[in-house]
Amino acid sequence: MLLLVVAALGIADAGGIASLAWDRGRLEDGELWRLLTGHLVHANPAHLYMNLAGLTLVLLVFGNTLEAKTWAVVLLVAALCVSGVLLLAGPWPETYVGSSGVLHATFAAPLIVEASRSNRIAAALFAALWVKVALETAVGGSAVTENLIGMEVATVAHLAGALSGTIVGGYVRLARRKS
Repeated sequence: MLLLVVAALGIADAGGIASLAWDRGRLEDGELWRLLTGHLVHANPAHLYMNLAGLTLVLLVFGNTLEAKTWAVVLLVAALCVSGVLLLAGPWPETYVGSSGVLHATFAAPLIVEASRSNRIAAALFAALWVKVALETAVGGSAVTENLIGMEVATVAHLAGALSGTIVGGYVRLARRKS
């Protein structure tokens, strides 16, 4: 269902994208829905398909790692965290679209839970995620990706997403130990 919503919004026309995109000026004017909807619209079809492919992979591999309500928390916390970090990072970016920041959270959260079960592959993937995020933060996003999506990669969104997913996944990990 989530994939269908993201796909439907992701292929919205330019007017639809503009009305839903994360936009610093519009947020400052009180259009707070953009804190969430900016993660559902995309710059172009390639951008949408890349994000949908990543989300599909995460759900196929880790869909059963977290309960549905926990996945909802991951998505909500990640969207708000990414949006908040983008606001604090100002003045760039002025606008943001895409779900890659949230996608990083959906990867981090189940990986840290799986790693706590002594899953060495999950632990290695979790470490690889953080190496990727650190490299992107240091040197910027991939030029190939930027050409495909037609905009600069917002690496700060990837960092915020990975961090929020790590926090939520860590909380789930601790909660499961106590029960």
